[in-house]
Amino acid sequence: MVNLDSIKVGGKVVASNLKGIVDSGTSMLAGDTATVKPITDAVGSATTPVTCGDTSKPDITFTIDGKD
Repeated sequence: MVNLDSIKVGGKVVASNLKGIVDSGTSMLAGDTATVKPITDAVGSATTPVTCGDTSKPDITFTIDGKD
């Protein structure tokens, strides 16, 4: 478990002061609706895959233990 200081979408903080688990073997993002909805609203549907190469979508930044 890690300290998830904040999640930013397009530079705007959408969640902060969370605990998280990192599984680098998957691209799935899971969490409660209040945390995940601002992210899916910005990048697209929670059920439609979004490719990393789609530069029309905003950056998602996770700050863990003070590091982006």
